[in-house]
Amino acid sequence: MPVDRLAAPPFELWRAKNHNGQMGKTDPTTITISRTMVGILTAICFVTAIVLFLFFSDENWSKLWTGAFTRVGLLLSAVWFALPTRDRPAAWASVSPLTFVGLIVAVFVIARYPRIIIPAAIVLVIVGFVLRPRHKRRPKR
Repeated sequence: MPVDRLAAPPFELWRAKNHNGQMGKTDPTTITISRTMVGILTAICFVTAIVLFLFFSDENWSKLWTGAFTRVGLLLSAVWFALPTRDRPAAWASVSPLTFVGLIVAVFVIARYPRIIIPAAIVLVIVGFVLRPRHKRRPKR
C-alpha cells in the first residue's frame, strides 16, 4: 500500500532517499565539493587576473575582468580555507546557531552604523582581556 506524502511524519519530508529508496549517505542529491578543485579554480582565477593585469592593462575591458577574477579568486580562497580537510572538520561545523545569528546581526548593525566599528572593537578587546581563561596553576602564597 503506497504511503501518502502528507501522512508521513514531518522529519521524513525533508530527508531525501537514495536511488535504492533507502535513507543513507549515498544520497544522489548531495553535492560534494572537492577541496582540491576549489584550490585549482582559485589558482586559475588569480593567474588569469595577473595575466590580464600584466599584458592587457591598457584595455578598458581588462580592468573589469581583472577585478572580477581577483574578487572571485578571493572568495574561492575563503571557501577553500573553510572546507574540511582530513585532520580538521569544516569551519562551520562547530558554530552554534546562536553564534551564527549573532554574527549575522553584527554584520547588519555594522553595515547600518559603520562608525561603531572602532568603539565596538575597543569594548570587545577589553571584555576579552577581562574574561580570558585563567592559568590552571595558582601561584604559591
